Amino acid sequence: MTELEIFSEVTLKHGGEWWRLEESERYSLYGCKTKYMYKHNYYYNPPVYQIFDEKGKRVFASTDYRTAYEKYTNLCKEDKR
Repeated sequence: MTELEIFSEVTLKHGGEWWRLEESERYSLYGCKTKYMYKHNYYYNPPVYQIFDEKGKRVFASTDYRTAYEKYTNLCKEDKR
């Protein structure tokens, strides 16, 4: 089982959200939010943006979308060289 499969399964199993934002030949950028309960109300943690390679191994994670997207585009550019 890959890291991508493990992280997504755990997030979804606990009521969180998981979605693919971008995909290239070697890398994929995902976003996820985890859910928790406090005083009988559900809340979401801030989103985490994660980059996985083609083997499902996590390469990068950040709560800042801009940082994650820049890293993703840089990895894609390096891959084309």
